[in-house]
Amino acid sequence: MKFSLFFSILIVAIVAVSTAAFHTVTELTTNSKMCSDRKIPHRKSSSTQLEMKRLLYNSNSNTNDAPPLKRNPPRRVCLMVEPTPFTHVSGYANRFKEMLKFMSKAGDEVDILTVDSMTPADQLPKTFLGYRIQHTLGFTFPLYNQISLTLDLPEMKGATMLEKFKPDLIHVTSPGFMLFAALFYARVMCIPLVMSYHTHLPSYAVNYLNFIPGIEYMSWEALRFVHSRADLTLVTSPQMKEELKKHGIPRVEVWRKGIDTERFDPKFKSDEMRKKMSTVD
Repeated sequence: MKFSLFFSILIVAIVAVSTAAFHTVTELTTNSKMCSDRKIPHRKSSSTQLEMKRLLYNSNSNTNDAPPLKRNPPRRVCLMVEPTPFTHVSGYANRFKEMLKFMSKAGDEVDILTVDSMTPADQLPKTFLGYRIQHTLGFTFPLYNQISLTLDLPEMKGATMLEKFKPDLIHVTSPGFMLFAALFYARVMCIPLVMSYHTHLPSYAVNYLNFIPGIEYMSWEALRFVHSRADLTLVTSPQMKEELKKHGIPRVEVWRKGIDTERFDPKFKSDEMRKKMSTVD
């Protein structure tokens, strides 16, 4: 019951924030003069979108091999992620930790902004693989106290980070609340924006809020509003890519999974353990 109520509150809040932010962000998205004044190429240029494509595997390739890490020059990336992947164990956390591991090998510079309202301040991680982690103020739902969310207010720590770090792009997680801060910063500072989509909002809306007329439609409207303003949306499966494109969300690509070849290495094979687990080839 508590779990259902939490997601009900979360979905309503996300839809409400999407609506409230519409006029402010729309005004910013149509004002390209800010970019030209700072002599920064407009973020929707064909060259920017081509550069976004180069971050991914070739979708037309028949090979499953990962591209070489040095294929492109190192980049400066601001990662804005909620909930934090550094104090919780989940597939979501593993994905980001593995990404950062390979970005480190590629020589990329990363500045990380996240939120964790549950962990004492003196116990919050300050770095990961040498990358600095900064924590902004956030809030925790009392009915589901395992995750923290944030609008990066009133600190606007992300704005300070971006002004000092001057990244090549912003990568923010979705759905959530931090993405509204990232969208605002990306528009004002004219920085390319990548969103990675991890929780299918319309499905939760249908499962937990089906008593609200039109809740699925409102969820898709919120997603279209947010993700159509990203230079690139990354999803975790080809099926999700097709569903988002079917509902009018542009520039969607698959963030393919990988295997941790350091942890799952054949050198750890143990016949004794295999026998103990009663597993056969």
